[in-house]
Amino acid sequence: MNSSICMPLSPSSRSLLLKPFNNPLLGTFPSANEQQSSSLKKAASFTTTALLSTTKDSVLKEFHQRRALKIISGLQNFDTDSVASVVTAADKGGATHVDIACDPELVKLAVSLTSLPVCVSSVDPAQFLAAVDAGALMV
Repeated sequence: MNSSICMPLSPSSRSLLLKPFNNPLLGTFPSANEQQSSSLKKAASFTTTALLSTTKDSVLKEFHQRRALKIISGLQNFDTDSVASVVTAADKGGATHVDIACDPELVKLAVSLTSLPVCVSSVDPAQFLAAVDAGALMV
């Protein structure tokens, strides 16, 4: 099972997010658009499992603030050099999360390279437990 966080957007909200002064990654929404932005926040629904010592709120803080940037290395990318390169670039590039293939050794590698929350993706839910034991914070 592949897990993702998705936020449905109406056609009018897409154009709202494309305007530079309304970009949630660049700052807060102007007060004139508070009503529109609050409806966008209500559209999102978040579910998290596999949290270790980090709290759910701290891992999802950027998602709730609409400021998350999750870099994905690839669902079936098990190449350690490639994953290390993506994780390092995500860390240096200002990402808030990194998502890697669900493999305990890759999780250990990612955790050793960054302090970002490590997310894992897989089409086989049985793989999640070992990845969480290795340090993944989101599945």
